[in-house]
Amino acid sequence: MILIKIDQGIGAGIVLDGRPLYGDGFAAGETGHVVVAKDGPLCVYGNRGCLETLTSTRALLPCR
Repeated sequence: MILIKIDQGIGAGIVLDGRPLYGDGFAAGETGHVVVAKDGPLCVYGNRGCLETLTSTRALLPCR
């Protein structure tokens, strides 16, 4: 099972064979930093075109 949460960031919780999947450095669900646009906007971690930078609520909703 995979639960994807989209908010100010994008992350996921993964359950495999009834147990949480943590991955290396507890990063198994860090889907927000997958690069989806090679020349996209700069991410807070220095990458360009991360999913989170393009599609999180922070990216889509105007600042208040």
